[in-house]
Amino acid sequence: MIDFRKAFDSIDHSILFRKMKEIGMEGKMLAWMKNYTEDRTQFVEINHKRSPVRNINYGIPQGSMFGPRLFSIFVNDLPTCNTTGEINMYADDTTAHVVGNSIDEVILKLNEVAEQIHSWCIKNKLAVHTKKSKVMILQQRRLIGPLLPVKMGQNCLEYVNSEKVLGINIDEKLSWKEHTDKVVKSMSSKICMLKRLKYLPSNMFEEIYYKTVIPATTYCISVWGSCPEPTFKRVEKQHIRAAKVIYRLNKSIKDEDVLAAVNWQDLGYIYKRKIAIEMHKVTFDTKSRIAHQYCVGRQSLRKGAKFEIKRMRTELGRQSIQFRGPIIWNSLNKELKKQTNRETFKRHLRSDMKILNKLSFGKEVTNNI
Repeated sequence: MIDFRKAFDSIDHSILFRKMKEIGMEGKMLAWMKNYTEDRTQFVEINHKRSPVRNINYGIPQGSMFGPRLFSIFVNDLPTCNTTGEINMYADDTTAHVVGNSIDEVILKLNEVAEQIHSWCIKNKLAVHTKKSKVMILQQRRLIGPLLPVKMGQNCLEYVNSEKVLGINIDEKLSWKEHTDKVVKSMSSKICMLKRLKYLPSNMFEEIYYKTVIPATTYCISVWGSCPEPTFKRVEKQHIRAAKVIYRLNKSIKDEDVLAAVNWQDLGYIYKRKIAIEMHKVTFDTKSRIAHQYCVGRQSLRKGAKFEIKRMRTELGRQSIQFRGPIIWNSLNKELKKQTNRETFKRHLRSDMKILNKLSFGKEVTNNI
């Protein structure tokens, strides 16, 4: 996990303009962007006394629509410097990963990637914040013995057991326990706050819940929703608790009957729905390289856009989207799978609600589909 030191403030304007030209920006558009970036000044004021005004030759304005886009243009060629692993970027959040058959092989490759990133940073006048950049080894077996260092320049990066990446807490076993713990804690506190709105009618209460709590709870659920069933049930229990609070249900009602009583779908349905939408991207977004990496199965046109389901030997494999994605997609009706427009697909997906609710991902699924 790479953290750039003062990323937006360190952008060299001359390098940025060169990269703009390389991606095809020219003429009035380039002149406009230069005008937006250049001839900026700054000063410091303390106790009503100002420092001399100085020109700003580095950095791009933050808090604007242009800022992240200009930074993306600047780092757009970073993945091309890497020949060993794979680099993924979202604005200034950058991760690099490699795969190997042993810990030593992985660390060797990570050092190669780190060296390539370090060389790119020197060339482009950016600095990696080595104290904030982390290394994590993902594997099911227990790590034994001291690990060889991963170096960025002359500095060693810290090994961690878990780390927050783009709002998701990833742990070394991919159990998602730490992330779901935080989701449960966040839901619990928000439900307690909602209790203070007792005077509101239930329909308004419900709208507030589905527009504030649910989006935060289900953020990236297509990734962490693959956690073990007992872990997922802890989050589901908070969802049931919210239904009881909002509709002021009697405590004697059993948890398994609550959602049906208020006509809500469980979070398991939302998880499967999210994966179905991801599979729609896999099927119809031919330009998306990342989308196609989600699914290892081959699409069979003769069978009406079905995906072959790979047999997984481990429980972790059966929890992956590569396994569950094709199962969910193949269960949908043929007419729905013909909808090329994503928004239309989302609307009509409700018609297969019962199918998704009944769907399971046990060992027997591979033989039945």
